[in-house]
Amino acid sequence: MLRHSTFWVCALLCVGCLSDSAWSQTDSTNGSATESSPAAVNAYTKAATLQNNSAYDLAAEAWNAYLKNHPDDVRVVDARYNLGVCLLELKQLAKARSQLQACLATAEDFDRREDAMLNLGWATYMLGMQDQPKLFSEARNVFDDLLESYPNGKHRDQAQFLRGESIYLSGDKAAAAEAYRQLAEQSPNSDLLPNTLYALGVTYEELGQQASAGGAYD
Repeated sequence: MLRHSTFWVCALLCVGCLSDSAWSQTDSTNGSATESSPAAVNAYTKAATLQNNSAYDLAAEAWNAYLKNHPDDVRVVDARYNLGVCLLELKQLAKARSQLQACLATAEDFDRREDAMLNLGWATYMLGMQDQPKLFSEARNVFDDLLESYPNGKHRDQAQFLRGESIYLSGDKAAAAEAYRQLAEQSPNSDLLPNTLYALGVTYEELGQQASAGGAYD
């Protein structure tokens, strides 16, 4: 259906910006690189350099080696997050989802927790698109958790939009319309507004609410 092939590309563009350079929480407030052994520092630096140079396949191998050889290092959570990002770039969605789930389960105060939640929701959503429709409900739950944890977060619009898509693809069009409506109402200046209003209009049409659809398109 044209609607979803269009939004698949839109969502990819929205979330792809999170899959970039390697992250280290120890660069900010928690932990210090001096707490790592020289071997762990070298292994981490090698993996991060590969990732930052977009060599995601080699970086994923390096992150896996780091996690295997230095399971107690202070930057294990950072490494697991970075591995998840590399796997997203490689379109290994199930593996990425597993790493992101582990990252979130072990680090309540992780500095990039909001990013990790959005990437987890995105990976789950995309797996749903690959003939695993039951995962749309799980994707919705991830986005619900993200929005509850970060109601004014930097990824609120993306999470709300993908939440609406997940609800729509779960088959609850009325709830999806409400999700799109809330996003349009709460974020009138969002870059996602045109896509949101189009989704809202199409969903209203499918619900037989022609007048509401016309208002969304206008």
